[in-house]
Amino acid sequence: MAGIEYIPWEKIFTYDADVTCIVDIRGRGKTYGLRKQFVKDWDKRKETFVEVCRTVSEIRAVARDYMGKVATDPDIDGRFLFKSSTSGVWITTDVEEDKKKKRWERLGYFVAMTQWQRGKRETFVNVRRLVLDEFILEKKDRYHRYLTDEFGTLSNIVNSCARETAQNRKHKPNVYLLGNALDLVNPYFARYNINEKPKYGLSWHDSKNMLLYYGNPSKEDIKYTQEQTVAGRMMAGNKMQAVNTENVFVNESDHFIAPKTRQAFFRIGIRYNDETYAVWFDPIDWWYYINKQVPKNTPKTKIYALNLREMRADTTGSKKLRDYLKDYAELIYADAVRFDTIATQEGFFEMLEMLGAK
Repeated sequence: MAGIEYIPWEKIFTYDADVTCIVDIRGRGKTYGLRKQFVKDWDKRKETFVEVCRTVSEIRAVARDYMGKVATDPDIDGRFLFKSSTSGVWITTDVEEDKKKKRWERLGYFVAMTQWQRGKRETFVNVRRLVLDEFILEKKDRYHRYLTDEFGTLSNIVNSCARETAQNRKHKPNVYLLGNALDLVNPYFARYNINEKPKYGLSWHDSKNMLLYYGNPSKEDIKYTQEQTVAGRMMAGNKMQAVNTENVFVNESDHFIAPKTRQAFFRIGIRYNDETYAVWFDPIDWWYYINKQVPKNTPKTKIYALNLREMRADTTGSKKLRDYLKDYAELIYADAVRFDTIATQEGFFEMLEMLGAK
């Protein structure tokens, strides 16, 4: 489509962020622009890349014709040839040589998080950029889940692949997270304290250690995708249409979001999934507020653990707590509960669903 606004990769590269997060709809050059840069890195400095996947099966899908689209780019076509397998990507400038005589050199590596302990034995040479595509999973996807301590695993992969020491690197490694606006509540946004819809465009986070680009499709792009494409017309009336054509997060509604009132008092704290949810009640306006601000010096008798795994020195247990918490589902249906952030809201909803509330 004429006039489509692609991701400004050249500008983004100039920021040289430790971690760059790109959230945008499909068709705006997320993977294309980055893969083209991989070729430039190799051509100038023989630098390589690492594509991180969650599982080995994902690598098999990603590896097929990995550089196929980029190979047809006018800046690349005729200058380089590529081949790929489940272990990585190779490149050659011997475009005219007989197939058997080509000198193939390593362009990139594929790494699976679930097999990382085994992969640590591999040697990675001159790695400059690492990328995790589809870093945000769809909330209701029953077939894919975030791995345990997924962000920590990614950090370990960066550490091992880049081998970042002052003696052996001319430039730090750069990490890229690419995805669609499927869910505001994910381990990557949690790490960078993004608890609500970010602003469009570029923004710094984590003391300028992470750069976020949140795409804002034009009205023309949205109209074209929704009305002139088969997929867009199929999604009409479905909440996923906004995700795929407008780059809107599924759970970005702020209906349940509000800060607690000054007169609200603390009732109980609930430990779930390594978080403590603080429940407050306003007896004047009759509102319940839920955040993660447990008052200091709260006795352990007011901090409850839902199961044995959540038990700590400052918590207590109660088998009746589960039945008690189900009442909060009714309060939410009655529109009598507010949360401080969407992340708190989604975490609390998840807990209630785990208890059987619907």
